[in-house]
Amino acid sequence: MLVWYWLQTTFAGVWAYVFHWGIGIASIILLIAGAIFSQSIPIIGPYLHEIRKDMLWAAFGIALFLGGQWVGNHDAANRCDKKAVVIEKIVKQVVKGTTTPKAATQKDKYDSPDN
Repeated sequence: MLVWYWLQTTFAGVWAYVFHWGIGIASIILLIAGAIFSQSIPIIGPYLHEIRKDMLWAAFGIALFLGGQWVGNHDAANRCDKKAVVIEKIVKQVVKGTTTPKAATQKDKYDSPDN
């Protein structure tokens, strides 16, 4: 049971990354392979010569897009980390203020069964 829990928590949310990055990387690989090996296709190879550069540009565009996504995700994660630090500092200050004797004697308006 513990191993199953560990697997679930380890791979939680991984499918979004596999789907997003996997499709992009697979597209890049297929486009580059198509551009390189398009000449070796027996019947239609000579006709594909004109779109080889377009395949390489499309692969470059997808790689550029994925790079932008990576930078954006990295910045968003850093922003969330900084927000967590600020929230933690504020909560520590509030908790520190409530441990004084004056705060301990006051009734908390949110600490009632009616809430």
